[in-house]
Amino acid sequence: MKYHKIWVFDSSPVIYLNKVGLAWVLEELEGEKIVPPAVYEQVVPRGKARGDADALLTERLVEQGVITVVPVESDFKFEPSCTKANWTYLRSPLRRAG
Repeated sequence: MKYHKIWVFDSSPVIYLNKVGLAWVLEELEGEKIVPPAVYEQVVPRGKARGDADALLTERLVEQGVITVVPVESDFKFEPSCTKANWTYLRSPLRRAG
């Protein structure tokens, strides 16, 4: 069985790879590279408004089709029985990475 690789990025890796001159890493990754619209908004329009050079690099990667902006649909519902600590853990980047 062959798998199709999909990379889903939040803003931090996209911003920092561009800031340190490693945009080519995103280009070389095998598989589809996607960001949700909220990430694109944070990195490109807001970044350009601040004068961040990495915003222009990210915009170029999207225009070239290296990164695709894909709407995210979720049926995740907040459970009232969930404590604040559990909710924080469920939303944390460390949880998603592991």
